[in-house]
Amino acid sequence: MMAFNVSLATRRRLTTLVWLAGLAIAVIALARQPTDQIPALAWADPVVVSAPEDGRLLELTVALHQSVAAGDTLARLDPGPLNARGAVLDAELESLHQQESSTQQGRSRRFELDREAAGLELAKLAAAVDEGVARAQALRERLAVDQKLVAEGVAPSERAADVRRDLAVVEARLAADRDRYRLGRLSADRSGVRAQTAEGPNQWPIVMARRRLAELDSRLERLVLRSVSPGQVTQIYSSTGGWLREGSPVLRISPKVAHEVRAWLGSRGVPSVAVGTEAEIRRATGERLVGVVTSVGVERLQLPEELWQRAGAPEWGYLARIELTEGSLAPGEMVQVGLRASS
Repeated sequence: MMAFNVSLATRRRLTTLVWLAGLAIAVIALARQPTDQIPALAWADPVVVSAPEDGRLLELTVALHQSVAAGDTLARLDPGPLNARGAVLDAELESLHQQESSTQQGRSRRFELDREAAGLELAKLAAAVDEGVARAQALRERLAVDQKLVAEGVAPSERAADVRRDLAVVEARLAADRDRYRLGRLSADRSGVRAQTAEGPNQWPIVMARRRLAELDSRLERLVLRSVSPGQVTQIYSSTGGWLREGSPVLRISPKVAHEVRAWLGSRGVPSVAVGTEAEIRRATGERLVGVVTSVGVERLQLPEELWQRAGAPEWGYLARIELTEGSLAPGEMVQVGLRASS
């Protein structure tokens, strides 16, 4: 068997190459690993349900530690005062409707009387015109006879002149009556148009009354307190029959699962962490979850006491919010977070 002889220089070069390759692999592996583990808390904000306005707590429909879904009824406030107010507003609205109807009827009657008066006046003017026409016709016939008698020498010429003067007066009066009749017809026509286009009663009082009723209905709906998110009733602040002021807490709903983790970074870690940085969340059971940084605060805040390494020794850091991209945690659960530094 032939021996394979390698010179000392060659062996050194091979050793150096192997060492450099191992170093490169180690660097790459470290770059892929998260940074130091940071203590953090699984976070889910509870919801405190408060009284929307002053009132008496009529009923609690849930019990302590009861699970609820979004939209479930939690409690009811006494609607009695608002119902009484609603009855008053209903009466006011009905009164306004009655006033509008009465005003409309009076307005219609007034226009009807105006039309009747205009019609009577037109009839009088028409009779005066007819009378003038008849008198003028009679005077013209009389003038023709007198003129014939004057021509025959039977009657004096002054008699015909008197008839002409009377005829001129009658014709002038007839022309005036015809002008008045024409103006009367025009005014009557315009009054009919005005009656059709005239503005009706003021509707704003009725509109305001309806809006007050709508606002009252929305207040009545708010007296039924409903859950805005699923969770568990973890605290009840008020008891049935108690008087509540607006904004007074009634009960608290805490989520059962958390999809957010809050970690507090030291000053050295903040510059290397940006929105979108990947994170690895490790639970006490060893389970690992994946998340992504959604925001990093610029204000240095005090850590929750459960994250202090020593009791009575507050610690401070910059808050980073991490959203889980898979799985969920128990609210308040302590976890370890590893953030992958940005390249």
